[in-house]
Amino acid sequence: MVNLVKAVHSAKYKVVIAVDDPSFSLSSFSELISSLGDSVVGFKVGLPYIMHYGVRQLKRVIDESPHIYYLADLKLADSADIMVRAARVARTAGFNGLVAHAVVGIAGALDALAREVRSSNMDLVLQTTLVNPGSISMIDRLLPEIFNVVNAIDPNGLIVPANKAHLIRELRDRFGWRHVILSSDIMVYNILPGEGLCAGADAEVVGRTLLTAPNPRQALEDLIAKQEEVLRKVGQSCLSRSR
Repeated sequence: MVNLVKAVHSAKYKVVIAVDDPSFSLSSFSELISSLGDSVVGFKVGLPYIMHYGVRQLKRVIDESPHIYYLADLKLADSADIMVRAARVARTAGFNGLVAHAVVGIAGALDALAREVRSSNMDLVLQTTLVNPGSISMIDRLLPEIFNVVNAIDPNGLIVPANKAHLIRELRDRFGWRHVILSSDIMVYNILPGEGLCAGADAEVVGRTLLTAPNPRQALEDLIAKQEEVLRKVGQSCLSRSR
């Protein structure tokens, strides 16, 4: 079974493709997997897409390319029994990992979810905060507690919005390279490809830019060129595993 660490290290391009918009058909999704699946880290499938098509139809798509990494972006935030049930459904559909909110807390919630996910050989990825301005006052003020959750649960991965590069750097400072960090919302709020990687992320999450492109392969290559350009410009100020 593919895991997140292996997917990141083996990927040609440090990109996770987000599939959220239900107007992107299942046949288009299948074609995208065939075209780009072997070049990227994997696919993060969002709740709107999962709700619209259902896990049975998605399972048929996933089963066509089981060697690709699929992350169910459910952003779970509930009591233990509900999240555990959701994890089991995601596993049955063929997903390799799932996303839960870190702010839910440990006892009676993330502790049980972590046990369930690990027993199923899935990855648990925690959403640390969100991209929207309102998250600054509602979530970011809880960051000390969120760091405690990360330390206690020890998830396989973390999602950090690219507009909060300082948080990626702080997580690296606190935990080193212990967790895979995915930098989401690239191209939102004028965040350029490469800025998340520079801050210390392992891969960047991109959706609409690739899904709406007439030629997704060309769009991906253009994105990678922009990543490389940003990394060349900032150079020594970027974090990397070699340091």
